[in-house]
Order: sequence, then C-alpha cells, then structure tokens
Amino acid sequence: MAQILLGLGSNFDPRTRLQNALDALHQSFESVSESPWFESHALRGGANYLNLVVSAQTQLSIEAVRTLLHQIEDQNGRQRDNEASGCALDIDLLCFDQQVISTADYHLPRADLTEHAHVLWPMAELCPEGVHPESGTTYRQLWLQRKESLLKDQTLWPI
Repeated sequence: MAQILLGLGSNFDPRTRLQNALDALHQSFESVSESPWFESHALRGGANYLNLVVSAQTQLSIEAVRTLLHQIEDQNGRQRDNEASGCALDIDLLCFDQQVISTADYHLPRADLTEHAHVLWPMAELCPEGVHPESGTTYRQLWLQRKESLLKDQTLWPI
C-alpha cells in the first residue's frame, strides 16, 4: 500500500464540490483522513477558496491515481480551459509515498507543498510529523519556517 497526500480546493459551490470529492475518495481509497478546512482569498481573483489536504492509502499506480483524480474533478464540473477566476474542483497529488519523481507531466512531491499556505498549513495540521521527501523536514517544521512569508502572500484562515 502506498500513502498518498492530496490537496483539494474549490471556489465554485465549494462545500458541495469538496464533499462530493471526499465521498469519491472514501469510495476509491483506504484509510482516508482529512485536514481541517481552510478558506482563503483567491490567488488570481474570484471568489474565496476552500482548501484541505487528504491522506489515503492505495494499491493503485501513480498514473491510475492521477487518472482517477481527473475523473473526480471532471464529475464535479472542472473546466480546464478557463480557470482565470476560479476552479470548480482541483485535486492535486502532492506526494506518493516518499518518492521523488520528475517527468514531463509532473513532479512529486509537488512544489505547492512548500510554496502555498493553503497547502502547507493543512498539511502541517493533518500530518505534522510527516517528512517532506526532498528536504527531510517535517511538515510542522516547514510550516513554522515558512508561515510568516507565506501568509504575507495569501490570506488564509481555518473554518
């Protein structure tokens, strides 16, 4: 079994879409747990976002997980061609076990883990003693190190 970490966000009917996504994740994976939910101002304008991080166990391959996440997004109204003001549902694969992978399509662990408060803060809440695969630093330590600078760029609060 592989542990996966996922970042979820929405700013179009976000409570409904995120709950739909969580229901689908519970049906698709084992040992699903979620961080507290956070609200933030959109980085590129538009309505506020709701965000959370989810941990789960899977026997699926990385590619099968990515395909499944895209299907869940699509079922919840994701429009990939026009997201300037928001997103119906975004589910990002943040980590797949402790693997460090770089392909033409993606890099794991995802850079969002350390670059955005709406990812790192929920991650630090969900798995504070989890270790970032590249830095070897716990998510709690990363949040404490980066909190001040990340919150200058993005207003974020727990809900």
